[in-house]
Amino acid sequence: MLIHVDVRGSRRIEKSVEIPEGETVIQLLRSISIRPDGVVCFIDNTPVPVDSVLKNGQELTVVEAASGG
Repeated sequence: MLIHVDVRGSRRIEKSVEIPEGETVIQLLRSISIRPDGVVCFIDNTPVPVDSVLKNGQELTVVEAASGG
């Protein structure tokens, strides 16, 4: 399956990723070295939990939380 990933935050990553069928958001995040805590994930502009199963052709947007003083 092919998923388009757009990471927004301290770094900007935009790429298509080949994943196995049945993979979840958290598994994908780990495979591209993004810690699941401190991010909000959206599939097709709708917020989703990290245990959501991905489907072929979806667009996953990952927004990293900003912190500091």
